[in-house]
Amino acid sequence: SQEMMVLWDSTYVERLWCIFELAAFLKSQDEDPSKRLCVRPTFLGPCVSALYASWAVGSITTFLLLDTSPVIRIVWLCGWLVYLAVFGHWLRSHQRSIDQMLHQLKDFRIENTKSQCCKLNHQDPRSQMPMTCDREILLQCIADWFGNVEKFEEEVRSRVRIALEKGLGNVGMPYMWGIAAVCPFMWTQLDAIAGRLRAGRGEWAAEIAIYTLAAWLGFVPLVLPLAFTLTKRFRRRQRWIICDLGVTLMVTAAVVLVIFLLYLIYERVAMLVPIRFLGPSIYAVVLSTVGLLTWRHQSGQFARWANEEVHAENHPCSQEGHHACSSSSPVDDGDDAGTQ
Repeated sequence: SQEMMVLWDSTYVERLWCIFELAAFLKSQDEDPSKRLCVRPTFLGPCVSALYASWAVGSITTFLLLDTSPVIRIVWLCGWLVYLAVFGHWLRSHQRSIDQMLHQLKDFRIENTKSQCCKLNHQDPRSQMPMTCDREILLQCIADWFGNVEKFEEEVRSRVRIALEKGLGNVGMPYMWGIAAVCPFMWTQLDAIAGRLRAGRGEWAAEIAIYTLAAWLGFVPLVLPLAFTLTKRFRRRQRWIICDLGVTLMVTAAVVLVIFLLYLIYERVAMLVPIRFLGPSIYAVVLSTVGLLTWRHQSGQFARWANEEVHAENHPCSQEGHHACSSSSPVDDGDDAGTQ
């Protein structure tokens, strides 16, 4: 096939069939570079759905609470902060799962993988009839495709590992998915724009439209990669629950601060530029472009990190054997976090 989609979870690299299929597909790219690998974590479905639902509820309640007391508004804001903290904690846990996968692939051995037929003792649980051993068939295929088991294992430690880490950049969320997840914000703003137009306040409607585009296409592509980067940097689980909660709140506060600063810059630009709509329009275009470039750069950064790690492991000091070098080198914080 010309394209392969990997639905990844934390158990993916433990299954021999999955690893063999991925390694075989990557090997086939040598003959046809146009073949495309797409990695999507199963975590992504609930993640995008939660983002979409939170923006829908948040945007609707914004209009419902517009004329209510300051106390209710504070309660609403606290609810948003709690949600962002839960989302940040969720992302940190996901980053630790990625770490665990990379640690497993770094020391990949085919005897550590699992096969369903062997797990069932080669007996069909319904009919009680004997089952063919998939593992034996796969080992023969590996010998035919890769030469021997050792070459296959090295392919998994390098090429497969790089492909998965690259595919899971920005937690595997494509740019358009991030934009689509906050569509409810745009829809509620369209209602506000229509209301101003019906009232004959076209200039005000135009200002809201420009701000909406700046927030939707600019804030989001900047803030989400920031959240992914911070949760990756501070992914390690702390020994005490209160300390772990503090790390999550720190990450949440940093993201909220960036959103607030981006809004302040927008307001400042609108005030400083004498020509109405010109300053906000320039700001919206520039911010949207920077957001798109930032998202793509951040996705590619994961691939560069993976390549650098693999090259470091292939340093001459490791020529005497994979375990000889890896056993003498300390494991970084991320690997420790992944095994906790």
